[in-house]
Amino acid sequence: MQPVNKSLASSTLSTRGFFITLALALPITSHLHADTLAFITNQQANTVSVINTTTGKLLRNISVGKEPAGVTTSTKLKRAWITTPGDSSISEINCNSLETGKSIVAGEGPLAIIVDDQRELLYVADWYKDVVMAITIDPLEIVNTVNVGRSPSGLALSPDNTFLYVSNRDDNSLSEITLNTFTVTRSTATQNRPFGIAIDKLHNRLYSANVMSNSVNVIDLEKMQSIAVIAVGDRPYDISFAGQYAFVSNQYDNTVSVIDTEALKVHSEIEVGDYPEGINTLPDQSQVYVANWFDNTVSVIAADTLEVVNTIDTDDGSRAYGDIFITGCGT
Repeated sequence: MQPVNKSLASSTLSTRGFFITLALALPITSHLHADTLAFITNQQANTVSVINTTTGKLLRNISVGKEPAGVTTSTKLKRAWITTPGDSSISEINCNSLETGKSIVAGEGPLAIIVDDQRELLYVADWYKDVVMAITIDPLEIVNTVNVGRSPSGLALSPDNTFLYVSNRDDNSLSEITLNTFTVTRSTATQNRPFGIAIDKLHNRLYSANVMSNSVNVIDLEKMQSIAVIAVGDRPYDISFAGQYAFVSNQYDNTVSVIDTEALKVHSEIEVGDYPEGINTLPDQSQVYVANWFDNTVSVIAADTLEVVNTIDTDDGSRAYGDIFITGCGT
């Protein structure tokens, strides 16, 4: 992989155009993909790597649109959706066939994406137009938009599916969207350049990774106020939870900060691959997957021992920003 300016590596959304094809990398059999699969976006290769999490092996790389970044998955609907900001599109992957399906051009710079299984909608943050779009799944069609802050970067659904939270990177703020009306109802300030966000369901708190402050804001969602600021590694990017811990990927440190959600302080640091970005937890809470942009790998952390137990080769520029896991495909 060619050297990349780290300050630009994961924030630049560039060219236009559109294509979707299918590329086979490795043969798969039906019993392999009846387990939990991980869908890893590779922004430099224009592919999505599919990993069988039971075997820890790459199944295949699937070609999608240009510069794939965001990902969301639905075990209920047996599909993954990928944002490709390089051609302003969203593409769908069927997790049974591992083939691309429908696609849509959506806004100018679609980045973060999350599925609402209850309403059968996709919510997509447009980095350039400063809006969040609501998109129906069958068919893929934009049905609503709402203005948020500048450069919306992260999305998280409340546990009761009432609210959608948005990090606004260039406004240093978070917006709360009430989904029944699809309007912004509350907002709050964060530290500098919030990006990845995730919700601690046990405590009803939202965690925001603040890229330029090397910190995490902890937001009480009942009051929509920050109750703690926790110093983490250099250039924190994304967050996921497992058990009592929050896991924060730190791009420049090549580490994951482990935050104790009871004590609200860093418990430990875990060394992973080069330039870690997207981070997500298996549905059974046993492992945390971290995509390493410069290594073209995924580091697998055991949630009980807090140790890296596997490293899986992917494709060029692994980002995996969003919810990456689907369980039960092929059954």
